[in-house]
Amino acid sequence: MYCEVEAPLQTEVRLRSALRTARARILPKPYMWQLCASLPQRAEDGDEPIAMARSDRGWCQLTPANGAADGEQWALISLEFDRGAQIDGFLDWFASRLRRRVHPRLIVANGSCGRSHFAFWGVPERHRDALGRELAILTSRPSAGACGVGLI
Repeated sequence: MYCEVEAPLQTEVRLRSALRTARARILPKPYMWQLCASLPQRAEDGDEPIAMARSDRGWCQLTPANGAADGEQWALISLEFDRGAQIDGFLDWFASRLRRRVHPRLIVANGSCGRSHFAFWGVPERHRDALGRELAILTSRPSAGACGVGLI
């Protein structure tokens, strides 16, 4: 197995370039983890869960909060990369970036299916605006003649 060694700036440029080619969007409503009795369940209003996880208490699903007041709510980014995207190290890079610049607590659900890799990233709902600003910074192209790759 061959691993190319990159300088930090090369990694930043490669991963920001991959992020610019991803299908990225901030989901319009908050999500929350809810305990469910079995796999999978559709919420009462028809919203599908976007992630499932097993805890000590059973299965949990990440579904739209729909006005619920009894649980932590998360603002989510949906990212989808084509199978050929060079995203080695992306999870750690993006997590450290969001923890430094948006909020130290976050959730991640990721996987691959068919020809794409996908991930959902979440920060507490009250930081939705900061999440949007950070995504805009990371997906913007550097200015012509700029010496840096954005705010670091």
